[in-house]
Parts: sequence; C-alpha cells; structure tokens
Amino acid sequence: MTPKDKVNLQRLIRKYIDRESRVLDVGCGTGDNLDFLRELGFKSLVGTDISSSMVECASSKGHEVYSSEDIVRTGKRFDVLLFSHVIEHIEYQHLQSFLETYFSMLSSRTGYAIILAPVLYDGFYNDVDHIKPYYAEGLKVLFSRNDVSRQYESEYSLELVDIHYRRQS
Repeated sequence: MTPKDKVNLQRLIRKYIDRESRVLDVGCGTGDNLDFLRELGFKSLVGTDISSSMVECASSKGHEVYSSEDIVRTGKRFDVLLFSHVIEHIEYQHLQSFLETYFSMLSSRTGYAIILAPVLYDGFYNDVDHIKPYYAEGLKVLFSRNDVSRQYESEYSLELVDIHYRRQS
C-alpha cells in the first residue's frame, strides 16, 4: 500500500468504520495492511491470500491468516472486507464470483467493502499481473438491479458510499 493509499484508507476508516469491527483483508500479502490496521487500534483482524508464502509471512508477524480456500471453511463472519490492490488482478468473468464469495462472509447485508484499486494509467500494465482496471461505477452496475445490458446478475447489491481518485505523481 502506498503512503497515499494509507492516508485514504485512514480517512475512510475514521469516517465509516468502528474500531471494534471484524475486518477481513482479502489478498493480505505479507500483512502490511493488517499491521497498519493494528496500529490504528483494530483488534479483530484476519487476512487471506492465494499465496502460501504470503500466508506464512503474514502469520509469522502474529496475524491470523488463512489461504483463500481455507477462509471459506472457517465460517467466520466480518463487518468489513478490505480489497487493497486485488481486483485489478482478477479476470472479468471471475470478478463477480470472487467478490460474492467474500460478500457472503459479511455479518450483515449492510457491511462495508473497501476497495482500493488503480484505474488505468500509463504504467498500469507494467505490472504483468494486472488484468483489467475496474471503475467504481462499473462495479456498482455489476451489483445493481438496474435494467442494464450485462451478462451477470447477483443477489448482492452495492451502494457507492465514498469515492476518491488521486493522480499518479
């Protein structure tokens, strides 16, 4: 997470999220976001990652971390889902089911999903793992009940509560 992303995440947390919330960091990597959230006073933090070496690294820092397959089996519920620089690595045809898997872990239908992701910029594809940039309005349409022509329909809906764009410097 870049320093600017940390500032933006902290702004969102102060505005919307209670420190007693149970947070799942999806794609937690080495646990940097979990470290940051712990510093901000969160106590109920869990991470998940597709990479076993990332799970091991974050676990070695004292975090509760599960593989992407194992987190589903735990039956744990969360108030907040954090997707920090994750969705741009997911193919469009898998994005809905990927997000729905985690949405199903929310403790209520009104939980928060914080999505930090780059939009298209000159160096976007320099990260060979980047598949596609996703914009907030597109995600909102994917998870809406609007009569918009699309291939997918979801039982979940998203309400866009806050959005922040920053220029690449």
